[in-house]
Amino acid sequence: YPAIDELCEALMKLDVQISVASLRADSLTESLVAALARSGHKTITLAPEAGSERLRRVINKGVTEGDIIRAVKLARDHGI
Repeated sequence: YPAIDELCEALMKLDVQISVASLRADSLTESLVAALARSGHKTITLAPEAGSERLRRVINKGVTEGDIIRAVKLARDHGI
């Protein structure tokens, strides 16, 4: 969802709890992770889309090892 950051912020201002099922590593943003942390998330599920970068390329997922590592670091940096 392209406006997920804004949606999370608006819901939090209304004191609505937010929860996410799984997130693509290549679309995780610092502002989204920060919003999830502020809303009380302690864990998130990252969807690597396939077990290897080669397979992700074959099935045209566009998620790289670097995307996954960056997403994990973002989560860690925000206490998730």
